[in-house]
Amino acid sequence: MQIFDCLQQTDSATLMEASAQVSQSGSWGTFAFLPVTDGIFIQERPSKALMEGKVNVLNHVAGANALESAAWVPPIIDTAEDLVHYLEDTFPMLSNNDIAKLLYYYKIDNASTDPDAPLWATAGDSGPTTFNQSSAYTGQQQRAVAIYGETTFICPSYWLAEAYSDNVYTGGKGWKNQFSIPPAWHGNDDGAYFQYPDSVTYYSEDFVYAFEKMIGNVVLHDDPSLSSEIINGITLGNDTYNPASEWPQYTMYDPQMMNFNTTCPQTINRGGLEYCVGPNEINTFRLVAGFEWEGGRGLRCDFWKMMGELVPG
Repeated sequence: MQIFDCLQQTDSATLMEASAQVSQSGSWGTFAFLPVTDGIFIQERPSKALMEGKVNVLNHVAGANALESAAWVPPIIDTAEDLVHYLEDTFPMLSNNDIAKLLYYYKIDNASTDPDAPLWATAGDSGPTTFNQSSAYTGQQQRAVAIYGETTFICPSYWLAEAYSDNVYTGGKGWKNQFSIPPAWHGNDDGAYFQYPDSVTYYSEDFVYAFEKMIGNVVLHDDPSLSSEIINGITLGNDTYNPASEWPQYTMYDPQMMNFNTTCPQTINRGGLEYCVGPNEINTFRLVAGFEWEGGRGLRCDFWKMMGELVPG
């Protein structure tokens, strides 16, 4: 019997159980069944296709969260040696020289994680960076989170924005943003998009309105830009000019992105993480230099482009 015929004739519960067992046999945070570059349906690495501007639609808003991969990295990395072992398992095609270069791009001074170090979100363009500081981890553990987060989630959002802006094939446009309300884990922005029943617990009415308006503006006007009144907070009735209202495309010659954040008047603890919560949060949206963000993220994303053949995706 052919494999495909067998799969078609097998009940879904059996297939789900088999999938779960195979996936759990792999490395922490990985999935066994993912799209692959087969040369037919997916003809080349997505990262390579994006570098060549091969996209199908006109406009795109590329977003990422500040702490994307904290849940994808095993919480057992205390020393630099632990980190190297993790990198060897996660990126098996990298040579020792490649890993040494990778550690240089994500260089930190502290040798191990202090379990008592205070946890707080970085500003992005001042003070400590995501290399060894966040609202979830510090030290080598956070260093691993930064590495995996950028190669897997964050840098692809940069490449998408670059691919769409001034695209020679489609004439399209691209914008870039980051969701930064702590803890800003992967998926924390969903409540602002979809307004779950408890969304207002975590995000203010002003933030949710602005975030959804951004998406609506792309659909209706081919531009995610928001008015000063919406950025300042629609319930405040303040239409004083806000520089963030002039949201430009993300381009290589002007790589600006929008940082979506709010004040943090109070927090709640959920699953060991401190969440900034509404409804009294005040929007603090601002345009920032995407290439220099978090200690020069643009250059690190260029590094991951160069490593594409060794880290397919």
